[in-house]
Amino acid sequence: ENNWNTNIDVEIDGEIIEDFNEATRYREKDLKVFEATYTPPSSSILWEKIEGPWKPEYDSSGKRSEVAEIAIHPNNPDVIYAVVKHYDSYWGYEGDELYRSTDGGSSWNKMEDGLPRLNNGYCWPINAIAIAPSDPDIVYLGTSDLDPYGISFGGKGVYVSINGGTWSPIDGPGDSTWWGAHFYYDISSLAVDSENPLIVYAGTIGRGIWKKVIGEKWQKLWDLPLGSEQLLDVNVLTIDPFDPNTIFAAAYNFDPYQLDGLAGFIASYLIKSTDAGQSWNTIEEYTSFQVAWDDIAVDDKNIYIIRDGTYKVYKATKSDENFTDASGIGGPNPLPVLPSIPHLGKQCSVAIHPSSSERIFAAGEWGFKAVYFSPYSGRIITRELQGNQIMNSNHERDSSLSR
Repeated sequence: ENNWNTNIDVEIDGEIIEDFNEATRYREKDLKVFEATYTPPSSSILWEKIEGPWKPEYDSSGKRSEVAEIAIHPNNPDVIYAVVKHYDSYWGYEGDELYRSTDGGSSWNKMEDGLPRLNNGYCWPINAIAIAPSDPDIVYLGTSDLDPYGISFGGKGVYVSINGGTWSPIDGPGDSTWWGAHFYYDISSLAVDSENPLIVYAGTIGRGIWKKVIGEKWQKLWDLPLGSEQLLDVNVLTIDPFDPNTIFAAAYNFDPYQLDGLAGFIASYLIKSTDAGQSWNTIEEYTSFQVAWDDIAVDDKNIYIIRDGTYKVYKATKSDENFTDASGIGGPNPLPVLPSIPHLGKQCSVAIHPSSSERIFAAGEWGFKAVYFSPYSGRIITRELQGNQIMNSNHERDSSLSR
C-alpha cells in the first residue's frame, strides 16, 4: 500500500495522462494505490453491522438495549469497548452495562469490576468512555445521574482502569454530599491527553469543561454565561491524537422546563482550542436548534462528525474542514437515518480504525441501534481497481477519485 507520488504515471481507462498539470491534480488527491492482487475489505457494502449483547427492539418481557458509546483501541482495532443502555417498556431507562470485545466484535465480555451499581444490578449511567492514546491500558469512564437533565443529584464521578477492566474512582468536578454519599457534576463527555495518560478532560451538563491532572484538583476551562433557566451540555470532547493542545468540543444549551418541543433547545456551538483548553474559538454557532453534534473523531488526516439529529456521519480533511456525507445514502447497506429530531445528550458515537483513516466505526441509540463498520468511509471501492477505479456511494464513477 503506497501513497501517490510525483513520479508515477497517471492512467485513466487505459490512457496515460500526459498533461503535467492534470496529472498532478490526480496525484495530489489523497488516494491509496494497491498491489494488483489487493481485494478491498467488504467491497460490496458501505456499512457492515456488528452484532453484540444488545437487543434494540422490545422483547416479550418488555426489555430492550442499545449501544450508546464505543471506543476503539488506538493500536489494536480488534479491541472495542461498548456502553449498552437498558430500557423497560414500563419503567423506562434502567441503567448501563459495559462490554469489551477482543476479536473485532465476534464476542463480547462484561468489564464492570469496581463500577458503581444501581439497586437493580445495572451500572450507574456511563455517558462517556475515553482510552489514553499513549497508554491504551488506561481507560476512563464518566458517570451521571439517572436523570441528569431533570432533578439531578449528580453522578458518581470519573472512573479509571489501568488494565482495561478493573475500575477505580478518581472523583469528579463539583464534589457534593447527599445523605453521606459523594456525588459529582454529571459527566457528558471525556477526552484524554494524547501524550500524557494522566491528564483527562471532562465535559459536563450545566457546568462547562474541566481538566484534571491525576493527583491534582479539577480545573475549570470553559463555560458560557446563560440565563437562570438554561443549562449547557458539553456532550462532545475530542483531542487531536497528533497534537494534545488541539481540542474540539461541542455543546448546546437548553431550557429544561420547555423540553416538549424545539423551543426548549436554544443554541448549539462547535468550538476548538489550540492551547490545551486555555482559550477557545467558535467554529460554528447556531442560535436555534438547527444543528447538534453527537460526536467527533480526529486522526492525522480526517475529521468525522455525527450531527443534525439525523445520525448521519460526515467527513472532512483536517486541511479544509469541508464536511461531506459519509453515511452511504443511495448505496447498499447505508447507515440507518432518521428524520431530524432534537434529543438530549450524546446518543451516537464515531471512531476511527487505527490502521486507516478511511475505516470508521459508528454506533448509537434510536438511530443506529447497533455498532457499524465502514471499510472506506461510506464509499465502495470496486474490485476493478484492485487499483482501477473508486466509486462513490451512488455507484457512479467519480472522475476526481479515479486512476
